[in-house]
Amino acid sequence: MLIITKAKGNIGGLARYSQALAHSLQERGASVRLLSENAADGASLFPIDGSLLKKVLLIIGNCIITRIASRQIAIVHALDGWPYSIYAYAAVVGTRKHLFITGVGTYTLRPLRHHLLGVLFRKIYDRADRVFAISRYVRDGILARAPQARVDVVHLGVATLPALSSGDEADFERTYRLGNSYPLILTVGDIKDRKGQLDTLKAILLLEKEYPNIRYVVIGTDTDIHYVAQMKLLATSHGQPDVLHIISNNYDDRILSYFYDHCDVYALNSTNSPSFFEGFGLTIIEAASFGTPAVGSSNCGIEDAILDGITGYLTKERDPMDIADKIRLILTHKHVNFQKSAIKFSQGFSWDKMGRQYITAYNDVLARPPK
Repeated sequence: MLIITKAKGNIGGLARYSQALAHSLQERGASVRLLSENAADGASLFPIDGSLLKKVLLIIGNCIITRIASRQIAIVHALDGWPYSIYAYAAVVGTRKHLFITGVGTYTLRPLRHHLLGVLFRKIYDRADRVFAISRYVRDGILARAPQARVDVVHLGVATLPALSSGDEADFERTYRLGNSYPLILTVGDIKDRKGQLDTLKAILLLEKEYPNIRYVVIGTDTDIHYVAQMKLLATSHGQPDVLHIISNNYDDRILSYFYDHCDVYALNSTNSPSFFEGFGLTIIEAASFGTPAVGSSNCGIEDAILDGITGYLTKERDPMDIADKIRLILTHKHVNFQKSAIKFSQGFSWDKMGRQYITAYNDVLARPPK
């Protein structure tokens, strides 16, 4: 089979997902070839950038590359809608090959909402033997625009992060000096408006009088320098510059293990816009695997990642007061109850389970002709 994606590796959610999926399928005996925009992964696609004309030419070029790469392959699987399902469709159109698409989030629904691209993407999703949506929110968004598509919800799996040695623990304690912090609130992900770190910081500052040693650790890329500057300015203007700790551009999974294990509440208060939304919230499940409860936005894919009142609380979008109230609820209730529920809930999200669901779907369609 041929998997079409942006990249694999541990930098970025889609890359981590692509790598985990390929590994899970290979463990089950599938022959997997990866086609991505990263030459280091093997066969390479052109990244889409530049003028409109250049983008069109690059997309056409990638369609040709994909068509050639899939000559001897029966199953083509695109990870996300734009632009990868276009390449996958080009590989299967006019053939009896099978097409699968994973609907990750924004770039699965956004093309459907476009007045011209929507026509093409409805045709693509209708042609697919199966569309795997990573949450009910994504599934419902696809069916609202492409009601004939065959869509199943297959959640993402949680990676097994490395266990820390006593030496690792001591090193991180010396490096980050957060031993006396309580409560410790954590967010992992690109630092930008859609992830809502600024709203979370506002909530934390509302709690500062009750919890003088409260700290907010944000781990993620800081390429949106204006948004990062807003966060730093907010903390400084409240006389609390030390409340915010940003760890940027560091892809050592041991750091994630350390902070998931040591934080008291995980926060992902993402925001929706006409074009962008949170498709699932895998980092919430990663934190839950360490027994850490979470607060996260409702009305998006995060609703599948939090059992409201059991593994954490859903929050109102862009509402620091509500976020603060939900953090306070976790801190003032018995943390051990959240901890046990979070661990149990996280065990339902595994790459093994996801891989078995995918293999079952592949085998099902291989037993009959495609649409």
